[in-house]
Amino acid sequence: MNPFLGVFFHWLGGLASGSFYVPYKGVKKWAWEVYWLVGGFFSWIICPVLLASLLTNDVFGVLRQQTLGTLWWTYFFGAMWGFGGLTFGLTMRYLGMSLGMGVALGYRDPDDPGLSFRSPRRPLEDSATLIDLE
Repeated sequence: MNPFLGVFFHWLGGLASGSFYVPYKGVKKWAWEVYWLVGGFFSWIICPVLLASLLTNDVFGVLRQQTLGTLWWTYFFGAMWGFGGLTFGLTMRYLGMSLGMGVALGYRDPDDPGLSFRSPRRPLEDSATLIDLE
C-alpha cells in the first residue's frame, strides 16, 4: 500500500473533522438542537443522495433491489447512531466537556474499565502484561 495515500486520507479526514463546525459560527443565536438538525439534514440526507447520485448510475434502482430486512436494519442502526449523537450532545451540554467526555466515553464498553489496550479475546488478568503494569 502507498503510505503517502494513507497520510493524505488521514489529512483529508482531519480537515473534514476540523471544518465540520465552521458553518455553526454563523448561527450562534440558534438553539443547538436547531443547528444540529439543519446540519444533520444537510449531512445525512442531502450530501449522501447527491454523492450517491454522482458516483452510481442508478442509486434508487440499487435501493429498490434491497430486501426490506436490509433496509430496515440500515435505517435502524442509523437511527441508533443519531440517538447516540443526540445523547452525546446533551451530555456535553449539561455536564461540560471534561466530565461529559469521561462519562459518555466511559459507557462505551461496560466490560472494559478503561484498559483499552487488551484484546477482547484475552482474559483480564493478561491485560497487566499488555500494558506493562508490573
